[in-house]
Order: sequence, then C-alpha cells, then structure tokens
Amino acid sequence: MRGLFDVSESQEKPDKMPMYPKGNNGLITDIQNQVEYPQKAKEDDQEGIVIVSFTITDKGELKKPEIDRGVSELLNEAALDVMKTLKPWYPAEVNGEPAEVNLKVLVTFRKPVENPDQYFTE
Repeated sequence: MRGLFDVSESQEKPDKMPMYPKGNNGLITDIQNQVEYPQKAKEDDQEGIVIVSFTITDKGELKKPEIDRGVSELLNEAALDVMKTLKPWYPAEVNGEPAEVNLKVLVTFRKPVENPDQYFTE
C-alpha cells in the first residue's frame, strides 16, 4: 500500500505546494503503516488502487475526502478511513498567502505473496 499525490487537473498550480509534515516519503509511510486492509477483502482477493481526492485548506486541514476511483466498498472505506488518521499539512501558498488546494492520493492494496521463496531456485 502506498500513497502519492498530485494536483487535480482543474486548478492552477500554487506557488508553493502543500506539504505533509513528514514530507512525501512520510506521507507514504504513514498511509502504509496506518491503513487497514480488511480481512474480508483479502479473503475475496480484492486488490487494486483506490484514488482519494481531498482538499487541503488554507489552515492545513484535510477536508472533503472522496473516492475519485474505487475498487470495492471495503477497500474504498479503508482508504477513506486512513485519510482521517493523517496529520495536518502545511498549506499551499499563492502570492505568499495560504491557499486551498485539491489533491489526490493513491492507496494501493496488494495481497502479500504467501510463499515468496517458491519463485527462487538454486
């Protein structure tokens, strides 16, 4: 599971992008560590990438998380839930002033390979 973000296509790029307190790598790590892959989804072989769109306000708050592209009800809900656990951001800036920006995060769900050694031979 990983997360990367980009600016929604429909807006101008701010002078300074919003920043997660731990940086981009910290955002990915926090999503990986905090997302809960539902057991039922694993059992049903549900995998894929959920795209969550959201707004970072001029105060750095994460607001309005929504599923932009989903996989299943269980994985979509897990992706929205992890967004609620993220720390406040440093807001974007336009002309030196804090500004609201729309972003997207990719939350990837992949079942771990049960026996990776089976792919290696001596």
